[in-house]
Amino acid sequence: SAIQKTSHFDCLAPLLSQCAFRVREIKVFGASDTSVWLPIKPSMDIATLRDRLELVPSTGFAKGAEQRLWQALSSIDDNLTRKALVFVPSRQLCDTLSTHLASTLPRRRTLKILAHHGSLSQQRREDAECDFASARDAVLVATTTLEVGVDIGDVDLVALVGAPPGTRSLLQRIGRAGRRIGHTRVLALPRTKVEQAAFASMLISARDGALEPEGYARRWSVFVQQAASFVAQSGLRGRRLSDLLELAQDIWPEKTAVTASAIVNSLLDAECLEESQGRLTLGEPWADPFDTSGMGMHANFDSSGTGMPVVDSSTGEIIAHVAEPAVNKVLALGGQRWYAQPIGDELVLKLQGIGPVQEGFQYTARSAPTGREYSVHVRRGLGMEELDAPILCLPGGMVWLHFGGSTYQTLLCSLVPRLHPIGGLAGLAVNGIPTGSVLAELAKQESALRSAVEKHFAELEPSLAPGPYQRNLPEQCRRKVVTELFDIPAFQHWLETRHVWQVKRNDSRWKHVRSTLLGGSSS
Repeated sequence: SAIQKTSHFDCLAPLLSQCAFRVREIKVFGASDTSVWLPIKPSMDIATLRDRLELVPSTGFAKGAEQRLWQALSSIDDNLTRKALVFVPSRQLCDTLSTHLASTLPRRRTLKILAHHGSLSQQRREDAECDFASARDAVLVATTTLEVGVDIGDVDLVALVGAPPGTRSLLQRIGRAGRRIGHTRVLALPRTKVEQAAFASMLISARDGALEPEGYARRWSVFVQQAASFVAQSGLRGRRLSDLLELAQDIWPEKTAVTASAIVNSLLDAECLEESQGRLTLGEPWADPFDTSGMGMHANFDSSGTGMPVVDSSTGEIIAHVAEPAVNKVLALGGQRWYAQPIGDELVLKLQGIGPVQEGFQYTARSAPTGREYSVHVRRGLGMEELDAPILCLPGGMVWLHFGGSTYQTLLCSLVPRLHPIGGLAGLAVNGIPTGSVLAELAKQESALRSAVEKHFAELEPSLAPGPYQRNLPEQCRRKVVTELFDIPAFQHWLETRHVWQVKRNDSRWKHVRSTLLGGSSS
């Protein structure tokens, strides 16, 4: 079912270590002093792999990434490494890096440089997919829009800027490579020591087929998307209310269809749905996405661009949507350089030749929260045990390493006033000193924890990834979804089992952890 939260990796997990990686062994590109592909052998541990992953500092990142990518592309027979897929964590970085690569790599070899992200028009994205699939030599820079579901043909190398959220996401990305050459080549491009640690842990987990368990919860936002798609399929005829309630009941039976009924009523109040003579049809806010954006709301992921339309002056084609941009400057967009001028309510672009880029476009996105799974990989990558939650004395004060992710941290800081977030280490550490007894006592207060989750549901929502249509739900339903996704019993167990202690200042065993934290995180 599309409504129930499932993962095809859950059923494949027992087979991954037995099959997939025996067929396509994972090889990572080593440090620049060796410039070789290193198989991740069963004997390799996390620390060894971590030390072989070379940092590409954020300052001058595009140039550093270009150098590493070229080393990887040219390290062996050109007949084997011809096409690279580069995943980046943001649309702005996709623009910046692809434009930089387009001005440099073709000087070294005939390479087509392409870009793919959600704010580019559907036509631009489809052109990039087709061009990459048909090209002999190409580099495609993309956000998560290419993580799954799009056929782009053979990929010889996957480069990853920053560590993905977890092992499943890593497998989705690197699994696109190696079908032609028989093994998977990965170029990890960590920007900080935190990302370096997370990368090493994830790659070892991928080698072993060790996937983190996923919790189950009713993501009612998926019902919103399914209901919209179901109504759209009926055309002008529409659907009956009972049809939508039956759709929900088939998947998530309730004694009474109270939740589904509340959602449909909320959609009617928002005019997303309209009712006439007992039939439901799409209202104006939803009719346009189905009519004009191709896939529209038939998919349960958010890849549509919002903001100011960006128009190619030579064709009149809308090529992207951006937030309020700088104008009368040379900007990077989709692997090309453009001069931007506002005309009316549009931004008109004129293609420019090779030269410097003054800045990139701004998009209406915010930095992603640090997931629980990512935090665990950072801890493992730093060589710490599962229950470790030490307190370190750093120049900025006492820092507690909890590795609970942004969701746990948000709730903790609301319940324990002495704990405060640290910029650059969100979801990994906080300023302040808790005690094991305080955490254990907090773990016993289930009703207080539940009340706190419901009170702070809007702050917790982004970290729990409830789906792109969560805000279409009535508030009470949103609270219910967030509370279920948060999993209070799991949080209680986490609180009870943390091993909290203060590390001595002169303990040399923690030197690497200290330097990692002082280097911050860009995740």
